Amino acid sequence: AGLPKVVVADIMAGVGPFSVPLTSRFQGITCHANDLNPVSFRYLKENAKLNKCSDKSMMMYNMDGRAFVHHLDDQGIWFDHATMNLPASAPEFLDAFRGFKGFRDDGKQRP
Repeated sequence: AGLPKVVVADIMAGVGPFSVPLTSRFQGITCHANDLNPVSFRYLKENAKLNKCSDKSMMMYNMDGRAFVHHLDDQGIWFDHATMNLPASAPEFLDAFRGFKGFRDDGKQRP
């Protein structure tokens, strides 16, 4: 039957060093990639296009990290993994997950 589809929230995606390879090289992965910086967001979209990331496997957002986490939760978008590629300030965003319902727990083994 294969592995279940894996959903990743790339909260501070930058130009896509995690989301682009995940969605261009592997099947069964969906990434919700977000970056607040409009220049980074422009290059995220360009990198996704150059690397042939499908619109169905990579959705891109230009939002504040906290607003992005709340947006996914409000839209009922659940994910298995979250990345925050901004080491110096990522811990400051952990409060955005308080009360968060979006981590999937359907009892299936996750890769």
